[in-house]
Amino acid sequence: MFGLKNPILVVALATAALLSFSPTPAKADIVYTLTNIPLSDGGLLNGTFAINQYGYIDNSVTDVTTTAGSILGAGSYTGIYNTLINNPSDTVVTFEGDTDPYGLSLVLTFKYNLATVGGIDPIIGGIGGPSYEDCAGYGGCGSSGIRYVGVSAVPETSTWAMMLIGFGLIGLQLRRRRSAEVTA
Repeated sequence: MFGLKNPILVVALATAALLSFSPTPAKADIVYTLTNIPLSDGGLLNGTFAINQYGYIDNSVTDVTTTAGSILGAGSYTGIYNTLINNPSDTVVTFEGDTDPYGLSLVLTFKYNLATVGGIDPIIGGIGGPSYEDCAGYGGCGSSGIRYVGVSAVPETSTWAMMLIGFGLIGLQLRRRRSAEVTA
């Protein structure tokens, strides 16, 4: 029978026990920063909001604003409607307006799960898209309308460059394939 008198066996068992122990990393607060995100009417979206380590929105950190555009006036948001972000599929956060919580709302849909830490999480936008600011025209809203978030009319220069390089490489591959067929 094996005994614990053998020092090699004791060290091997202790090492195996330590290696099999893998602590779960502690979750940290996730802070989202919104900087000059374009709106469909020329306004801009700016501010911050945070999701704490337990998956809840930290309203003490939430401060999101939109500037006036051709459709809607400026908006201010410090409260968030959906406070628990813990589901692996949660990608949407809904803000209630400070001036009129029943009329002014901002819905942001992100590409990745909101409770996941790391990197840039782009907002999904575009005309008719899932991210928008809405004012039903009640109370302090002032105007009635909807504007969409993340609208960009012209791609950035780097996007054009990547597309042109990609098309060039595709053309080069097609040309090489045709010349290989002719010689075969």
